[in-house]
Amino acid sequence: IYSGSLLERKVKKEFNKVKCIRFLGRVDASQVREKQCESDILLHVEAFDRGSVNSTRLSLSTKIPEYLGTAVCVFAYGPQNIASLRYLSDNTLAQVCYFKTDIKEKLLEIIDSVEKRNEYQEKGVRWAAEYHDIRNVCMEFQKTILEAWGDSGIE
Repeated sequence: IYSGSLLERKVKKEFNKVKCIRFLGRVDASQVREKQCESDILLHVEAFDRGSVNSTRLSLSTKIPEYLGTAVCVFAYGPQNIASLRYLSDNTLAQVCYFKTDIKEKLLEIIDSVEKRNEYQEKGVRWAAEYHDIRNVCMEFQKTILEAWGDSGIE
């Protein structure tokens, strides 16, 4: 785990209690993409509390296209009614887990299957290029606007 800020001693102590977690310190924003690309699995987590669910249920996290473009397998955990998790699940772009009781099983499934990780990675990169590339999105938007105007041109 990396952080964008310095962590309190109490938080570091909690990380150290868990044998499978290594806290590797603070990284600058300029290093985030590099660290993501060096990872085995990227974790996307959405909160379960009512306020967070209400504010994120209809929005796609900007982290999703960013993660898909890294060619690293994504593991997503959160409520079923969150748009980001539905997007990943409906398009089979990541290993998605909705229930705390399933985390271990779902993680082991993705850890143990190189083929499944590769499928998610390859599809994620293609998906990000097709649906989240700024040039493609701009072209599609322009096409939609022109179609709405009956292709008569806008002045």
